[in-house]
Amino acid sequence: MPEIPYITAADMEGKLTWRIVINALRDGHMKPRAVVRDAIINRGDDAFLSRLGWVDQTGFGVKAFSVFSGNAQKALPTVQGVMVLFDDLTGKPVAMIDGDLVTKWKTAADSALGASLLARPDSENLLVVGAGEVA
Repeated sequence: MPEIPYITAADMEGKLTWRIVINALRDGHMKPRAVVRDAIINRGDDAFLSRLGWVDQTGFGVKAFSVFSGNAQKALPTVQGVMVLFDDLTGKPVAMIDGDLVTKWKTAADSALGASLLARPDSENLLVVGAGEVA
């Protein structure tokens, strides 16, 4: 069986633009509504979260990530994760995507798409409140 590709932020460097990602999200919202379920497991201050999603005739996947606030003192990221995508017809895993790539592009593009749909047509500025990759 061929190895499943693992796609990192570095792999996509120079291949994505905000316009490409925002248009892909807009197109995705035109597809049948996804079935989505979340699960969260806590151990003290640490957490493991997963989001399962399935879009008929497109595919399904799971985004799994950990939140370990104590990692900051170890010079490690506090949030780490991965997304695994599966073929809709066979259930075969087709790709793994680094969580940083999803956060950098998809999460921020969701906000930009929402602003483009909800803002007044004459708007010229967008205020982003936050920190890290999303901001």
